[in-house]
Amino acid sequence: MARNDNSDLDWFKHQREDDPDRLYETRSDGVIVVGVYNAGYLYHSSHKHGISTDIIIELFSRLDLEYEIVEMPRARLSSMIAEGTLPVGVSSVKTPERAEHSYFIPYLAQRNEILVRADADVSTEEEFLNNKNLKFGIVRGYYYGEYYEELIERLKKEDMVVEAKDIEDLYIMLKENWIQATVNNSASYQFYLDYYEIDGIERYNWAQQDPLLFRNLVFSKKYFSPEDIEIFKDTLDKMRADGTLFFISQRYLSENEIERTCHF
Repeated sequence: MARNDNSDLDWFKHQREDDPDRLYETRSDGVIVVGVYNAGYLYHSSHKHGISTDIIIELFSRLDLEYEIVEMPRARLSSMIAEGTLPVGVSSVKTPERAEHSYFIPYLAQRNEILVRADADVSTEEEFLNNKNLKFGIVRGYYYGEYYEELIERLKKEDMVVEAKDIEDLYIMLKENWIQATVNNSASYQFYLDYYEIDGIERYNWAQQDPLLFRNLVFSKKYFSPEDIEIFKDTLDKMRADGTLFFISQRYLSENEIERTCHF
């Protein structure tokens, strides 16, 4: 539900008109372009919505801001945010490098889990590392958290890693047994296991001590000011407090999945 009093945001909508270098290069009409990419129940082109886009719609509605959601490859979204040619993106993990050019507001924290084909007959990290015939799939450019990043580097040294160009490619490789394991979050893998009808997958948590990995809305510093970000953050905090974020997630994930792997 949009809030009634948006007078304090009038300045926000128009403040960039005298500074065209900070505007999205293909839009100068005040419409804020939000980049999204395929990531299962966070967003997918097969149904044109997801947790991330539902949150964007509610957030921008409450702030009475005009926006356009544009689907694009994940790598393009990241590069455009860094260049300042895209104002807003979704489902981004904050890193020190990215923080140099972007602001981050967390909206969902998730636990990554290991997915292993049952016919690979392994359940632990050691068992996987000891079988040099197995392959571990990752998406090029993804950040999986400190523990799994270290594991991936160990696997690379053993020539056991296969890099997929995108997440669709990753799950096709898992289905066809080109890879035997990967790592992902429930909002993503629950969708793709159903979408590609992949059976016989076991789930494990090999990073018991790793903190949850935050999914963030990402805002280009070339477009937004710290004051702008405080307005977005305050509104998102209210959505968290009134249960909206949990309600949106329930549209896509079971309550058990949310309690087991998610935090708001």
